[in-house]
Amino acid sequence: ADSLMLSKPDSALNLLKNFSIQEMPNKSAKAMYALLLTQALDKNYIHHQNDSMITIAIDYYKNNENNNLKAKAYFYLGRVYQDNEEYIKATEAYLTALNAPPTDKKLLLQIYNNLALCYESQEFYIQAMKTYKESYSTAELLKDKYGILHAMRGLGNIYAIQDDEDNALTYYQTSLTIAQSINDSIWQTAILCDIAKIYDNLGMHIEAKKNIEHALKCAPYNASFSSIYFWKGTILRNLEETDSAICYLSKAKINADIYAKASIYQTLYEIDKKRKRFEQAILYNDYIMILYKVWFIIRRLIAS
Repeated sequence: ADSLMLSKPDSALNLLKNFSIQEMPNKSAKAMYALLLTQALDKNYIHHQNDSMITIAIDYYKNNENNNLKAKAYFYLGRVYQDNEEYIKATEAYLTALNAPPTDKKLLLQIYNNLALCYESQEFYIQAMKTYKESYSTAELLKDKYGILHAMRGLGNIYAIQDDEDNALTYYQTSLTIAQSINDSIWQTAILCDIAKIYDNLGMHIEAKKNIEHALKCAPYNASFSSIYFWKGTILRNLEETDSAICYLSKAKINADIYAKASIYQTLYEIDKKRKRFEQAILYNDYIMILYKVWFIIRRLIAS
């Protein structure tokens, strides 16, 4: 399972599912099984339900002399918490992993990347920027283009959040160049959307439109187009191409999650309000209120 984890994580998970932790003969085997199973779930993008499995690994490795295994256990504890939006606990787990410290530079890069995202989610932008720079330095040592790309885009995001469009564009353009050099259409699409948003915020709507159209051309056929359609609709609205904007915003509703739908209906509401189509605008406003109520109920259920 360990040897398959990077190249065939689905096979690793299937192999681990043939056993249970109760079948493991001793504490060492139980800890390794718990760690590998948590890792396999993470690699297969399966939502972590709770920390009951990974804490078995933590209890065993926290006093272990092998810093890489200790750091790895705390890293995946962080991933479990991060998956459940418990960012304070995730941050503590990642900082504990860094204190091990691991000699495995690839693991170190993963820790920095996820820690930076946790800081960003908590709006600790100075810490996030510092951590993204640590991530960049580690990726440079490894000559890991994806690591460099992740750090560069992360820094661009932090500058964008703080309305520093010039620095944001610089980092996004650097990221885009790297994504183009490794021919990664998913990353190219995401970064072109980032650049389009910056130009739209600057009032450079024609430039924004060029970049969002480029993003649509780059997007792989199996990608989720909802967010791209939303931003194209928003940009077209700002260019006062209203009918086309409504068309793309309507497309964006398909497969959009509850948060995205609220933003889409808000934009449609603003369009119809401006056009004095008040009946339709009120209807969109009602949809928004329903979505926020559903969101509130979901949050309460998760909390309980």
